[in-house]
Amino acid sequence: MNRKILTLFFIFFTALSGCSERGDTPRPESAALTFEEADSFLQFINTQASLGAGSYTLVVATQLTGVSGTYAISVNINGTTSNLQGSWGSSGGLDPDPSNNPYHTLTLNVAGGLTTTTTSAVDTYLYLLKNGVIVAEGDEIDLPVSQIDSQTYTDAYYRAVDPNDERLTLTDWQNKNGFNQGYDVHVVFRDTKDLGYGRNMYARKDIVTGDISFFVQNYAADLGGTEGQYSSANVVAAIEEMSQYHIGTNAIEFTPIDPLDPFSERILKFFTFRKIPQGTNIEYRMDTANLDGRGEKQMPIPCLVCHGARLLPLDENGDFQMISLKTAKLNQLEVDTFEFADTGMFQQALIEPDIKIINQYVNEVYLEIGAQDVTNPNRWDSTFALELSEGRYGGAGFPLATYDDTFIPAGWTEDPSRPDGVEQLYSEVIQPHCISCHSIRGKTVAEVNNSANDINFSSYEKFISYNDKVIDYVYKRGIMPLSLLNYKAFWAEPEGAPAILASFLHGFDLYDLNNLPMEPGRPFAKPGENRTAWSPVQLNASASLYAKTYLWSIVSQPGGATANFSNNAIANPVFTADMNGNYVLKLTVTNDLGNDSQQTTLTIDDSASSPLQKSQTELTFVDDIMNNIMGSQAETNCANCHRSHAAHLAVNGGYTGTYDGIPVFYSYYVDGTATVNTNLYRHVRARVNLADPENSLLLRKPTGNHHGGDVRIDRSTLAGEAQYQILLNWIREGAICGDPLTSLEAANLCQ
Repeated sequence: MNRKILTLFFIFFTALSGCSERGDTPRPESAALTFEEADSFLQFINTQASLGAGSYTLVVATQLTGVSGTYAISVNINGTTSNLQGSWGSSGGLDPDPSNNPYHTLTLNVAGGLTTTTTSAVDTYLYLLKNGVIVAEGDEIDLPVSQIDSQTYTDAYYRAVDPNDERLTLTDWQNKNGFNQGYDVHVVFRDTKDLGYGRNMYARKDIVTGDISFFVQNYAADLGGTEGQYSSANVVAAIEEMSQYHIGTNAIEFTPIDPLDPFSERILKFFTFRKIPQGTNIEYRMDTANLDGRGEKQMPIPCLVCHGARLLPLDENGDFQMISLKTAKLNQLEVDTFEFADTGMFQQALIEPDIKIINQYVNEVYLEIGAQDVTNPNRWDSTFALELSEGRYGGAGFPLATYDDTFIPAGWTEDPSRPDGVEQLYSEVIQPHCISCHSIRGKTVAEVNNSANDINFSSYEKFISYNDKVIDYVYKRGIMPLSLLNYKAFWAEPEGAPAILASFLHGFDLYDLNNLPMEPGRPFAKPGENRTAWSPVQLNASASLYAKTYLWSIVSQPGGATANFSNNAIANPVFTADMNGNYVLKLTVTNDLGNDSQQTTLTIDDSASSPLQKSQTELTFVDDIMNNIMGSQAETNCANCHRSHAAHLAVNGGYTGTYDGIPVFYSYYVDGTATVNTNLYRHVRARVNLADPENSLLLRKPTGNHHGGDVRIDRSTLAGEAQYQILLNWIREGAICGDPLTSLEAANLCQ
């Protein structure tokens, strides 16, 4: 049902007196949150931390040998600053060996980043080591907490989408996209689903080039005394263009990726503008945006997170990666989630034809992006997005005059092979809370099991194949739905959408005393999967959810063995055992809502026949992992498929097209030439989640059911389990690349 406003006066009245309908709750501020409240909205699941949890060594070297003097270093680790001091009697020069220069031990309790600021009369040089291997070096160390949520990332994005700085103000952007010549459509409504703003939207399509662009002025009225209030007053503020409530402008354009080539591939480009200072008429392009009151986030994260893009760290040149630029899509305007005025020119009946035009523009973008060449590694299958966008208007050509909010895609209709109630599941859960983002995700590749595009939720079968992930992301982590307002709406009535969804999930047991699903916030222990390692081994439970306290204990161990934790009350203690064998460890975590315990089996095996062959602390990408990715093992050789078109030609002597659309290349050489692919480590590292190692794509894809190449690491076999353990231990130790001082390959790949 569409949300209507009875009169403009009523809107202001309800805003002043307080509303209780969906979306009318005040926007909460971060400072008011309790520890147990979800707060991961408009963020990517893998934040791309620079460093894994654990201990590091900071060696303080000098440019010259034999120098004496003192130094002071301010070290910021994940937002917390500490001060280090030291001196040289006779320095060892540019030498990372801790025995030749002073050093400090640094600990990251969780994955993140580290930056330094050094003060000294001596020319210093820093080395950051992990297990004796250099992971960073320079006059200063600058490793961001998130490689995709930093100013450097924002700067690279704007260089990519606006290389000549032609869009530094909203007026610049409007002129660049032809709005100084007019516009096609102007609509105003309140988005009740994702952001709650009053939205004053303009759209234009260039009749010569076909370029499409939109900008929307956002309004959040403060009539009830709460800044950024989600209320019906916002649509009035947008209609009246009340400048005191204008909080910023978002702009999207679908234009050529190369500004010098009007025939180059078109991509979506996102900008946000704000008046600085407030009250002036000039809106400047912003580097950050705070769309939900939960803090500023670097552009383009809060935009691309809901627009189907895959954000990867910058490439070796510090440039924004093409795969991230090209994978963003538009969201269709979902009329049933809007609130309209019922008087004046912006009544629903009057502007539905204009909304239809905008949705037709969106459909055109789906068609164009979906028509990319099959060898394009950024290829997207737009079939389901087209089915959805066209179905809501009666089919191809949009024959219906108005939006049909009752449309159900073929993959969600009642069928004897599907459980009863699947259409209700779609209408009351998937449609209002999931499908707008998930319909524009996924890829097209040559598949073994028809699952590479399943994340688009185009059918019940594809959705339910994520059964365990849905339980984890929705009910445990609280990171889905991905926007705060949608999340609040989902949980407003636990007996509604949460209960309906839970009834379809296998093994769901997260019920309260009233037999209703529990909202996220309770602690969940994550000690890590069973693994094999040498002693001593660094444990890491920092991926545990909502954990305030940690407690490790030994449940069982080999007879006669002596084992202990360096500190059993922290997330990441070191475990030491004096005998090979199985050690069952229990982790208990607590917060104010309760506690949770989980066990894991740690197999200590440092024998010559161990599948690891070496301690987990010695594993590096160059020496151990690279061979798993592109080596000779038929079961795990990712590069057999993950190589470029030209590389297939060079290796196979002819291209069959079997692996069209592969999203990432793991070949050692560029296009089968003798030139080393210096981005190889970066490509692999981007599929690693240091904050939650077992959730890394590098592990999930080859071992699971959501991989176009089917299962490549079969953990039911000894060989497959051994390969998995090597990868897992490498990730848990920080996914170290290799030592550039001792290996030519490391010097090429570990820059």
